[in-house]
Amino acid sequence: MLLPVVGASSTIKSLSGINVLVTGLLGWFFRQFHNITGAGVLRARELDRYAIKRTEMRARFWRAFAFNAAVGVLLYALGILADGSGGGPWVPFVAGFLVSLAICNACMLVSWINELSAFADKLRVLEQDRKEHAEQVKRLDASSKG
Repeated sequence: MLLPVVGASSTIKSLSGINVLVTGLLGWFFRQFHNITGAGVLRARELDRYAIKRTEMRARFWRAFAFNAAVGVLLYALGILADGSGGGPWVPFVAGFLVSLAICNACMLVSWINELSAFADKLRVLEQDRKEHAEQVKRLDASSKG
């Protein structure tokens, strides 16, 4: 009988607190993601593409954080409502739905960080290829003169 336990007011308020902790952890992770995804020295065009990608990612993160905060507030309000009304049969279902939305949201944030890391890696490879090409051209010039 999991439903009466999940529908308890204190349990729902605890889920709200856990959601706040997860949101805080994701916020810390978001602040650290520039260390993970630094692209190094890039040409102007590549740097523009990278800046646009990071700007899009930041906007997505803030929307996701706002969503998670709203879920936390709704869970807490649901816990208060369950306290006052004795908690109807719909309370555990709504709480479970909100928690599942928060979990999906957290998974999306991690996938977005992975997406940005892959984009930064691609830019690093392009930059390394450009440097290697420049070195080959210098060697060819040196060998043709010598």
